[in-house]
Amino acid sequence: MFIFLSLLMALLPPSLASGQERVKRASVEHGTCQAGDRVFEASRAECKRRKGTFSAAPIPVVKKRAPGRATQPNPKPQGTARKKPPVRPSPGASEHEPLLSPDFADLAITNVTITPVSPRIEKDLITITTTIKNKGVSTPQKDAWFQLELTDDPYTQYLRKLVVPFTMILPRLDPNSEHVVTKTARIPRQFKNSQNQTIIPAPGSYKVLAIVNTTAFSLDEEKNPSNNRLTKTFVVRDPPASDLVLDTITLAPGCRIRIRFHNAGAAIPDADFDAAWVSIQEDDGLRQQEKLSDVDDTGRSKTSGLSLTSTPNYVTYVWPAPNSNAALDIGLASGQTSRVEVKLDPYHAIRDEKPDNNNKAKILRCP
Repeated sequence: MFIFLSLLMALLPPSLASGQERVKRASVEHGTCQAGDRVFEASRAECKRRKGTFSAAPIPVVKKRAPGRATQPNPKPQGTARKKPPVRPSPGASEHEPLLSPDFADLAITNVTITPVSPRIEKDLITITTTIKNKGVSTPQKDAWFQLELTDDPYTQYLRKLVVPFTMILPRLDPNSEHVVTKTARIPRQFKNSQNQTIIPAPGSYKVLAIVNTTAFSLDEEKNPSNNRLTKTFVVRDPPASDLVLDTITLAPGCRIRIRFHNAGAAIPDADFDAAWVSIQEDDGLRQQEKLSDVDDTGRSKTSGLSLTSTPNYVTYVWPAPNSNAALDIGLASGQTSRVEVKLDPYHAIRDEKPDNNNKAKILRCP
């Protein structure tokens, strides 16, 4: 039988013999079979039986990625990438978070100056000059407020209530334009607070706080809120007091009125000396006055008289004679009796320890 089959195979045409050979190989050929979502190794015949798709290629081997190694993203197509629109910060965002709008204002306090540099309690008028500049590229669409506060340092409440806060609406500044605010204040010797308590300010460190309030602006209208305030620290002094003393009122030759006075206290600062006056009045007549710097044209009374061993530095002054074409025409006529009153520094330009001894009145008679 075997011999018969062999002879029969030999007599078959070549094409029929090769097809049978393919059938024989298919029964034993292995590869990859995909049936549904499964992929597995199988023979062609087994894959066909399971109604799968056969492939002679083996199942691909997936290499494991090393730990920590990031996969490379798919390359983006060539061309100009489209930028994402800017995101506006939330209302609770930090004040240092940059605002992404290209059109913004930037109101900044660029300078605060205080004159005099070291003012005195009660005596000196403090001038505070603040410069505000718009460093941004647009004009604000809403109003900003300016506020100025003067306090002692470390901070206590009373001076804030006494001197400031000073507030005003700022003009809407164009880009790169400036606005200057000038405010004056004086620190008193003492005052009553809101609880009717007597407060006596002390010398030491004080500070000025200048603020631009932009809370009315929209979120993308103010670029940098951190430059909206500036603090300036300065020192307040309280030097020793002077003590002008009016010693005598007498008649000089020609019945002219003569006075003598001296300083028994600390030296008088030039600014106070130049601002002081001397007044004189006869009976109920018009009170007339002269500058202290003219009455004491050598400045002898400016020097300190605190030394107990030194002789008082007396200043003597005689008012011009009547009808002498002088600025003041003061004097008594022959036989005249008048009450003459003289006051040194009647407007208190000088800090005086004992102001009561600055004044004197006397009855004078011209023979």
